[in-house]
Amino acid sequence: DWGIPEQLLEDDGFRTRIRQMQLQTYLMHCTVLQNTVRELQHKPWIGDAAHSTIWYYEKMRSLAYRARQIAEMLESRDLKARCEYWAGRACGGMQDYQTAESHFKAALLHDVENGVKKNGDVQLRGLRPSEKADVRFLRDSCKARHRNYERQREHFARLGERHSWETGLPIEACLGENMVPSSPWVPDRDRVVQLARHKYDGKKEPDEEAWLLTDNKLGQTLEEQAQAQWKAQDETVQAMHRRTLSREEWWYIKRDVKAAQHHKSQQSPDQETTFE
Repeated sequence: DWGIPEQLLEDDGFRTRIRQMQLQTYLMHCTVLQNTVRELQHKPWIGDAAHSTIWYYEKMRSLAYRARQIAEMLESRDLKARCEYWAGRACGGMQDYQTAESHFKAALLHDVENGVKKNGDVQLRGLRPSEKADVRFLRDSCKARHRNYERQREHFARLGERHSWETGLPIEACLGENMVPSSPWVPDRDRVVQLARHKYDGKKEPDEEAWLLTDNKLGQTLEEQAQAQWKAQDETVQAMHRRTLSREEWWYIKRDVKAAQHHKSQQSPDQETTFE
């Protein structure tokens, strides 16, 4: 029952269940929005997307905050933890890293350990398994990005003051509205990279035992393993695993995004190219 007090269920069970269903619907919607953002990030050549990723994150934040209000009415730590987690995801996607970090901290504060049912099975409590696995990484990622933002902001502020002193222009004109560049937040990709580094951390190359695997060596090792597995398969299995790229994808790979979008507006891709 998601840690909802028994007294609350007994006094107003019907309304409590309705609120619980509404909250779970909000969180399911957040999951769908996150999957949509991930799809847009993995396929940047999609030129007919109705909204930018920020639009999805804003909607996710609104849903997470509404769900949190219900969780507070239900007096459930389990549900509060999940709402804070998704609020952190949303704020991180909007590059409000300080607020996102506070939400992830709250998610860890409200989270509870999984229980055990009478038959011995695990009873999930609090954050879902995937959320428990990455909430600390997301918190640390937002913390690091906020620190980096503050350092860059101070650096650009000093440059703006110097430029203002040299040119006599107002400090506001020298700083501009968006003086600090910021790259999109892609925590799922960063998480995969971190797990890969941990897997290979401390392992030495067979030919050069004195050198640990760096990022480039890691990528090279993974590529060599993939090539070895590919060559070990017969032609029938290889044919089943061939990757098929559309003409539009080839345009995106060989040129830039604008060229791909321009090509799409001129001619819809109706041919496919086999890539091995």
